[in-house]
Amino acid sequence: MGNILLDKISRALDKCCDSRNITKLDKIIIVVNENSRLDSSELYNYLRSHNDSITHKLTEVKIEFDDLPDQVVIIKSIEGEDIEGMTEN
Repeated sequence: MGNILLDKISRALDKCCDSRNITKLDKIIIVVNENSRLDSSELYNYLRSHNDSITHKLTEVKIEFDDLPDQVVIIKSIEGEDIEGMTEN
């Protein structure tokens, strides 16, 4: 899996969490092209090393596959804790 797609996911996740004041990510669900070779373990490891301020060892990463163009990713859902407690987006 190319680092370009992983980097796009990482940057988009930072923006989403920042705009929603999420300080600790508990779960993320993304949708990718049905032919993508991206797997949840690879994405988890990338996010743990590049988004270490919001991820933790129990962050759950789920990938769904759909009929999307190559290099397109949809962040379907993020769950985590904001400044006041639990939130879901």
